[in-house]
Amino acid sequence: MKDIKIQSRNLRYSNESRSSIPTVSILNKERVRVREIRHKVEEFENREDEEYEKDELLDELDIEDEVDNYADTEDQEESDVEKEEDFYDRYRRPSSRQQIVKKSSIINSGALKRLIVLLIVAGSIYACYTYVFNSAKIVVNPKIEERSVNGVYEVSKYETVKVDKSVERVLPRSEKQKVISKATGYITIYNNYNSDTQKLIKNTRFESKEGKIFRITESVVVPGKINNAMGKVQVKVSADSVGESYNVGPGRFTIPGLKNSPRFEGFYGESSAPMAGGADSFKQIVSKEDLDIALNEMTIELKESIRAELQKVKKDNYIALKDNVTFNITNNLADFESGGQDKFKVSGSGEIVLISDSGLYASILSKISPDYKNEKVIVTNLDSVKISLAASSTISASSSNPITKQIFVDGKPRFVFQTDYEAFKADLAGRPNIKPQLESEFLPKYTTVKDMSGIISPFWVNTYPKNPNKIEIVEE
Repeated sequence: MKDIKIQSRNLRYSNESRSSIPTVSILNKERVRVREIRHKVEEFENREDEEYEKDELLDELDIEDEVDNYADTEDQEESDVEKEEDFYDRYRRPSSRQQIVKKSSIINSGALKRLIVLLIVAGSIYACYTYVFNSAKIVVNPKIEERSVNGVYEVSKYETVKVDKSVERVLPRSEKQKVISKATGYITIYNNYNSDTQKLIKNTRFESKEGKIFRITESVVVPGKINNAMGKVQVKVSADSVGESYNVGPGRFTIPGLKNSPRFEGFYGESSAPMAGGADSFKQIVSKEDLDIALNEMTIELKESIRAELQKVKKDNYIALKDNVTFNITNNLADFESGGQDKFKVSGSGEIVLISDSGLYASILSKISPDYKNEKVIVTNLDSVKISLAASSTISASSSNPITKQIFVDGKPRFVFQTDYEAFKADLAGRPNIKPQLESEFLPKYTTVKDMSGIISPFWVNTYPKNPNKIEIVEE
């Protein structure tokens, strides 16, 4: 029983079940052993890096507490002690070292799982960024040639642009003079008779409602009726005699020559403005000197206005020959001097030629460059190159028979070679960005490109995107 009490006191130091319970036969030796263990524990109290050994000593020290607990039951039979041993053996708590090993295993297992998940996520991000956001920016230096040009070249296609303008002035009438003139104006001739055309020769007579006779100044053909729409044509008429009495107002005009014909009612003329300019009296007029000065100044003003308007003309793939403006200037001198109009008016039109640049630059370069291989080129410094109609050219919208279509080119055009960048990108897609390989295998196929450099994103990818649309081309 004494040994059992000693064992009970020693077991008092145990907080939880342990790996084993000492037998009764060794209880007498436990006190000495406990003192030694306590001494070692004190030595390990200040050593943080020896936790495992400290826990083992504490496990042994706890035996004293367990022995003290058993001391209160002095009549406990030895068989009860054995039952307790069985109980503690069955439900004993793992040692601190075992707990740490177990926790370490759990931690290591969780860390491994987290690492695997992290690697999967990182791999997915890498693949997504690589293949979804893969792009490239290519800087291309096109082939450029500057050549001196001085010669005549054929024009394959051209157009003309025409601008109409007029200027007016009120001029002082400082001289008195006998004015004798015929009234003039415009009428519209109608065909309300049939669908056949009707030719009217020059000087055909038209009679106003006042009985005044006017004659057409040129032959005309009056179109026939189309369904219920009358044929019509406008023509200038002049009074048969001089005098103010012919300055008649707007109205209907008959054709006396058709009076005894069924066509008389079907053919007639109408004016929308009064006839003017008829005179046979003394009137205040503008001196010849004033008229000449005004005509010269107004003509210069008109031409500058027309030229400024034509300088604005632009059309894609065409070159405007703005130095070759053709002018056609008229005035109302006769009507103004007769008093038919109060203002002196100068009217005119200006015309320029636009030539197609399709094939023109290639035609020029083929004559001056022996290495040219019929590539597509453009000229980027047209402002410093003189391009004009050749001296013998008569290109004009008003010309009935243009006999030549040639231009004269003088200067040093800058020819920039053009590349089909869609084909360029399609050929580049999926290729590795290896400069020697690109220079030996890729660029020789594009003679219009001098050199190139590329930046691929993301930075770890060294292959151009397989999708050509993700490749951007920038010319320097």
